[in-house]
Amino acid sequence: MKTSSFKINSHRLKSTDFTLNTNFKSEGKVELKINVNKTIERHADKPMAEVSLTLSLFKDQPDAPFECVIVYQGLFSWDKEVPTDKVKQYLKCNAAALLYSYLRPLVTQLTTMSNLPALTLPFMNFIEDENDKED
Repeated sequence: MKTSSFKINSHRLKSTDFTLNTNFKSEGKVELKINVNKTIERHADKPMAEVSLTLSLFKDQPDAPFECVIVYQGLFSWDKEVPTDKVKQYLKCNAAALLYSYLRPLVTQLTTMSNLPALTLPFMNFIEDENDKED
């Protein structure tokens, strides 16, 4: 196995908005409504891109225990020799999966700190993602 020419230079939590529904009644099951959007901004003169992942949970669900929107970003780079189709794949799938791995424990911690049962987000398939935005 060899190391990848695709690298994450930095990553950060850009924003988080968590609103607890104080009127929530814990009766029955609540459908987990997850929306993940990805934005890719490639640098014009360098083999680099900033990838942003926006996670929305329970958006516009008044019967949900909370509503949450989190934006997490990563700055990625790669060797100039990497073919364009490989770069696109790395950014759309690998970068998104890597950033999502930072979001999952963050959501678990937020729900636990809000005196709710710990929410562990399911894994996501970024290969067949239709919510791509690339600049």
